[in-house]
Amino acid sequence: MVHNNPYLCPGAFVRPHFENVSGLGEQTSLFRRWLGSVIDAFLQAALLLTGGAIVHLAAPQVLESTGWGYRIGAMLASWLTFIAVHGYLLVKYGQTIGKRLLGTRIVSYARHQRLPWWKLVTLREGLLYTVVLIPGLGPVIALIDALAIFITDHRCLHDLIAGSAVIDVQRNDPAFVKPGG
Repeated sequence: MVHNNPYLCPGAFVRPHFENVSGLGEQTSLFRRWLGSVIDAFLQAALLLTGGAIVHLAAPQVLESTGWGYRIGAMLASWLTFIAVHGYLLVKYGQTIGKRLLGTRIVSYARHQRLPWWKLVTLREGLLYTVVLIPGLGPVIALIDALAIFITDHRCLHDLIAGSAVIDVQRNDPAFVKPGG
């Protein structure tokens, strides 16, 4: 990284920082990222538990299985639930419900623009969503993904893979939602 600052010590590390390109906002806080994830996780868990209860009432033998067929079915149900709940907002605004409620959004790290839908769905969400389900290795990858946020630019592993970042939404952004309305 080359800087033209004559007052900067030679070899000094300067934390990358977002410039407020087109009024899109600055990188969001770790707390807001975490809280948005918690909101999304609780919402998805509630829907999956409701769906599981319906399946249990309709066909209890399905939930008693522990084989690979059950695991793959559970993964697909979870993934489809995620897409059904967050798909529209992700594609239209780069937001999940939790991010929308907290006024944050996902953008391209390099250009500060909305990511293409295929990058959001496959690289940012889908790849790690699937890899985390690998027995033994999955929890380790999930931990690495979460801990990567403490790297200097505060991006998780899924952000690094997709080339994305989470920023605060500004009032002039179409993704901005007035509190309470």
